[in-house]
Amino acid sequence: MVQSDKALLEKLNKLFADEYHSFTEAILNAAPYVDESMKEAEAVLKRIVEQEKEHARLLGELIYKLDGVPDTETYNTDIGDINYLSLQALLPRIIRFKREQLERYRAMVKECGIGLDEVRSLMRRLANATAEQLKSLEPLLSQLHHKK
Repeated sequence: MVQSDKALLEKLNKLFADEYHSFTEAILNAAPYVDESMKEAEAVLKRIVEQEKEHARLLGELIYKLDGVPDTETYNTDIGDINYLSLQALLPRIIRFKREQLERYRAMVKECGIGLDEVRSLMRRLANATAEQLKSLEPLLSQLHHKK
């Protein structure tokens, strides 16, 4: 494997880890503590978790196709210390994480050179999906703050 292939696989594995170990799913474990006024937010988060699982699957398949191995051990240390506080407290962190994730996908689209059409296509698709997730999350923040 040439160095550029190794660097590409490392970047793809970081994106894979972000989707595979997303803390959005951990927040759903707090469902018994989410009151009725936040059920809409809970539904949006459930949808995002399903999308993240699909994104991890697609990234894992791409990594295998490029003769790599998806790294399920590594996770984003920025989210490793998060415990459930309240949806109002965590939603801004989820949004910030998704914005950063979107920028990483967009950067990969720009970095993919000739011969990496499949990688670029998947990165573009995941960037678009992440942008849609942000569109569904951002209004929730103002709704939750108005319900206080």
